[in-house]
Amino acid sequence: MQKLEERGEIYAGLLWKLADSLGIDAATIDALIEQDRREFVRVWNEWADVPISPFIVIRLLPAVHKRSDLPDRIETVEEAEIIAADAARHWRKKVYLQWTRRLSVRFDEDGEITGRTESVPGKASVPTMRLRGSRRSFVLENPATGRTVLRLIGWPEHPISIQE
Repeated sequence: MQKLEERGEIYAGLLWKLADSLGIDAATIDALIEQDRREFVRVWNEWADVPISPFIVIRLLPAVHKRSDLPDRIETVEEAEIIAADAARHWRKKVYLQWTRRLSVRFDEDGEITGRTESVPGKASVPTMRLRGSRRSFVLENPATGRTVLRLIGWPEHPISIQE
């Protein structure tokens, strides 16, 4: 029950025991799961289609990242890739270019592209770590106050996961 309450994860056996004790048949459970999945995908796609200001993420340490906004003059993903590659070479660290909420490009320490990822519902295209069973990503930012803070990057996850 703790996984269900904290992370929305439930073992199939427990789900069916709860459904049985509540008098809910398998067809209803299946229909509700499919309805939930469709709603999640619809909401996720709406969220993913909202334009963002592209940025790069520099991997300072495992699970610790530094976010840098791109200059306003950048208009194409190719221009952004040049800046991201330069940052990777300068820092000698892995860098991720987040062009949209869907598209990210990964660079190695030499500034070479190592992959392109298009996020899909339930799977972020930003670097993440597992924290208490769910994936999270943190960035170091220097807000207007001048202080450096560690901030969690929000990314929609599916609310319920059924495990066999």
